[in-house]
Amino acid sequence: MKRDKKPKKEKIVRNDRVTFLHSLKFRMSLLTAGAVIIAAVIILALVIPEAKSTLLDQTKNYLHDVTVSNGATLEMMRKQIKLKDPEALKDSFQNVGLDGIDSSYAYVVTADGTMQYHPTADKIGKPVENAVIKDVVAQMAQGKRPEAKVASYDFNGVQKYAAYYVDEARSSVLVVSADQSEILAPLNKVTYISIGASVAVIIIMVIVSLILITASLRPISKISAIVGKMSRMDFTPTPGSEKLVSRKDETGVMSRSVAELRRELVAMVEEIGQKSSELFGASDRLDKDASSTAKTVSQVESAVGDIASGATSQAQETQSATEHVIRMGDMIEETNQEAELLENNSKSMKNSSDHAMTILNELMSVNERTKTSIEEIYEQTNITNASAQKIKEATTLIASIAEETNLLSLNASIEAARAGEQGRGFAVVASQIQKLAEQSNESASQIAEITSALIKDSTRAVETMQQVRDIMDEQSDKMTQTDEMFRQVDKGVSNAMDSVVNITGKIENLDDSRGKVVDVVQNLSAIAEENAASSQETSASVAEVGNIVIDISENAAQLKDIAQGLEQSVKKIRL
Repeated sequence: MKRDKKPKKEKIVRNDRVTFLHSLKFRMSLLTAGAVIIAAVIILALVIPEAKSTLLDQTKNYLHDVTVSNGATLEMMRKQIKLKDPEALKDSFQNVGLDGIDSSYAYVVTADGTMQYHPTADKIGKPVENAVIKDVVAQMAQGKRPEAKVASYDFNGVQKYAAYYVDEARSSVLVVSADQSEILAPLNKVTYISIGASVAVIIIMVIVSLILITASLRPISKISAIVGKMSRMDFTPTPGSEKLVSRKDETGVMSRSVAELRRELVAMVEEIGQKSSELFGASDRLDKDASSTAKTVSQVESAVGDIASGATSQAQETQSATEHVIRMGDMIEETNQEAELLENNSKSMKNSSDHAMTILNELMSVNERTKTSIEEIYEQTNITNASAQKIKEATTLIASIAEETNLLSLNASIEAARAGEQGRGFAVVASQIQKLAEQSNESASQIAEITSALIKDSTRAVETMQQVRDIMDEQSDKMTQTDEMFRQVDKGVSNAMDSVVNITGKIENLDDSRGKVVDVVQNLSAIAEENAASSQETSASVAEVGNIVIDISENAAQLKDIAQGLEQSVKKIRL
């Protein structure tokens, strides 16, 4: 019988070493750094433009106030007719400008757009170059007096701010200018400091987060080690796991779940180990019972073979007995002829009597052998009946084993269902056990039917053998009487003539008995042939039962191997 091949176990390549770039530590640190960088960028993107706008507004207001306040000086100098004095203008306006801004200075423009005063002496007396002031001069030429205000303009690629004041006489314009880059220099400095501080904060936050993440991931690493240990079928307690279980954070919840999983797995493995031991014991008992049954069936097969051989021998002996009985009938006819000649020749009758005595002795011997053969047939038939009873007992034993095996397979199926995915291989074993139990039960039913027929035939044969024994006893009695009569004939040859009538009557009776004996022996011969045929059929049936029991034995051995393999697998697990 071919055994099913075990499914190949898929091999998983393990690599428990995690590089820093693939670790959660790196990812969480990168996430923290990214969050801080994004926050810094957002803050700088929102704060710096606002600060820039505020600083420019304040500078413009300050520039306007400075211009207006120095416009009063311009009015006073106009009234004192000092506007045409370069030294007076220099003394009044050379220090006018925004404090701390070197590019900030003041200059005076006349109504015709000529530089009346400028910190750069080369520009005095030359036309003004500022487009904003040119527009103001144009408005003054139209008789307008533009209000003091601050305007921005581009001068040779440099962004500048200019605040102007027109005197009441619309004769002069005081201009105070400043470069935007220098105005925003403090803000740029603050921006650089903020960026540097952000970088420092990012580095500090990455270091702090790395420390915190390392501390947070250390329990996860320990839990991973515990799970890896369990994956290697090692369920022994891990030192230090009590601290993990007692934690109140998510790692504590995870540790308690892993601990509960370990307890459940340990309980399940212990139960599987216990059930595998029970299965191994049951399969071992089934193997032994199957081996014992196979031996019993072998003995039964041998006994049935002996019965078939005896039945064949019985048929041959019965045929031989039939021939002897026919021969005895021929002798009786010869004796009748001799009796008719007895009146004519007493001496011939004496010789015939002696010859008849010899034949009768041989017939007695043949009769004894026939009786002995019938006794042997009777004993063999009883042995057949007893062997059939043994087969029936063995069948009952096989049926009991099949029922017990079916119960074991049912229990195994229940346990496999409880085990879930881990019990799939156990369910296959239970299914195989159930199939073996069903085959055993079916084989036991077939054996029971064959055994019942065998017992019925054996009982019938026993009854027939009893009838044959009775007939042979009657024949033995008749032969004894014949022997006594022949002895009387031998002793009373002188009175032979007087006894011829009696002898003739006796011979007729003997001939009638001979016919009956011939019929009985012929019937016995037919019965013996039927018995031989039945014995051969029984032998074939027992051989088939033997093959079934051998199949059961092989399946039991396979079940034992499976149970032993399961027990060895369970032993690999450390609890």
